Amino acid sequence: MGTGLGAFTLFHVALSLVGIFTGLVLLFALFSAKYSNGWTATFLVATTATSVTGFLFPFRKFLPSHAVGIVSLLVLAVTIPALYVFHLAGPWRRTYVIGAVCRPLSQRFCFNRPAFHEDSRAQGAGAYAIGAPVPRGAGGGHVGFHCTWDSRG
Repeated sequence: MGTGLGAFTLFHVALSLVGIFTGLVLLFALFSAKYSNGWTATFLVATTATSVTGFLFPFRKFLPSHAVGIVSLLVLAVTIPALYVFHLAGPWRRTYVIGAVCRPLSQRFCFNRPAFHEDSRAQGAGAYAIGAPVPRGAGGGHVGFHCTWDSRG
């Protein structure tokens, strides 16, 4: 893996971690009927940037992560205007909540997939490799830990 790809992978993983963390904060805020402009904006920017940068990695074929990325961008294309253009009026409130709840879940799905490629124990458990070499190094250890921790929870 070249230095450029390693740095880009680190940047992408950092965006993903920010999106997951702020998504969890946002979910707790939604369930407690509290709203924070700062957390919400950070979540939407980080998750949009994560989805966009995911398409900038070199790949040889269409992967499940690409499908999730496309769906995620479509969800964000409705969720962001629901909040900032329509100000959660009428049915846009429900649209925003559904989009805000679905987005962190889809981000965690994509975040867990590379761990199956790197961890032969996970492959033996019936998971499939994503079809392209996963860059090792930046974020690989955390992704493996994240997936292992999820499987025990």
